[in-house]
Amino acid sequence: MTLQDWGAIGEVVGALALAQTCQVRSDALQAMLVQAADSESVGPIIIKLTELESVQAQLDAGRGKEGVLFVQRTQLLDGLRVVPPRTSSSP
Repeated sequence: MTLQDWGAIGEVVGALALAQTCQVRSDALQAMLVQAADSESVGPIIIKLTELESVQAQLDAGRGKEGVLFVQRTQLLDGLRVVPPRTSSSP
């Protein structure tokens, strides 16, 4: 993730905070979230977070093969990293 991605996430979080303090109409908030999801930088992050939530819920409920779910969760978390993971050749 780049700083631009984090900036886009900040815009979404700011919109949510504004909605709570100013009580923005629910349809306006929904429109903001749809617009954020359509963006090239925030959309993929929202998708990964949604998938991560699903995998974590399965782990918490004890459904599915734990090892497979841990691998899926790790892959999703790696996709959200700001800093690339260390390689095995790194000290």
